[in-house]
Amino acid sequence: MKLGTAPQMLKMNITANLQVLTSDQDRRDNSIRTQWLDSNDYPNAIFTIIQPQNLPADYQGKTVTFNLTGNMTIHNTTRQETFKVTGKLDGNTISGTAQSLIYMKNYGFSAPNIAGILTVKDGATVTFNFVAKAASC
Repeated sequence: MKLGTAPQMLKMNITANLQVLTSDQDRRDNSIRTQWLDSNDYPNAIFTIIQPQNLPADYQGKTVTFNLTGNMTIHNTTRQETFKVTGKLDGNTISGTAQSLIYMKNYGFSAPNIAGILTVKDGATVTFNFVAKAASC
């Protein structure tokens, strides 16, 4: 993030360890990690912004919403995704939440289906919370 008359978010890399995803059922978690995400071979999901985001000059102390576009890599496949971000600038720190709907088929694997007993609709909402500090450019 660059501060000045109008702050800019220039760089952001987020890495999520897919090997530690959990829900309320261990068996389901293990199946998703081994049969669909293949997280032993592809342990991380990575999001890197590719388009700098200009923030309003009067952003200080206010909550704003904006889109953040970047490359998401999951299962050794990289695609452009856009996250809707809600954030607040406090001093030289921005914190917030980003959310996007992604489709598993776009990353080379099908939505889980276990013998028709457990089926999952393709499309998962990815949410991340972040805290970023301004850096010199």
